[in-house]
Amino acid sequence: MPQNLFNKAWKLHTVRKLPTGQTQLFIGLHLIHEVTSPQAFQMLREMGLKVLYPKMTFATVDHIVPTDNQSRPFSDDMAEKMMQELEKNAKEFGISLFDVRDEGCKAGHCPRHRPGAGIDSARNDDSMR
Repeated sequence: MPQNLFNKAWKLHTVRKLPTGQTQLFIGLHLIHEVTSPQAFQMLREMGLKVLYPKMTFATVDHIVPTDNQSRPFSDDMAEKMMQELEKNAKEFGISLFDVRDEGCKAGHCPRHRPGAGIDSARNDDSMR
């Protein structure tokens, strides 16, 4: 029986069926952003953990970027603090940051513009083997 694209992708990413009936999936590309990632990074620190696949994790900024003036420091103090926190965490955990200062980046839409980022680079990541 032919499968649609969703079912093909689901099957390719299935790790195992859990006792609950749910499916555990492996996601090959992980995008994080500035709003809720500080809590996640703090939890990793507290638990003594690291990001499992940092080369497949990309930090993007999309919720706090001003539309009128993207020069730093941002005029909104909270936005600037979130940006600084994301920069710090990306550096500490070895994650690529798609910054609004990068050429071709617009809020949250950098990965498609940066060569080497995305699915192809994730598939070639030695840490997956």
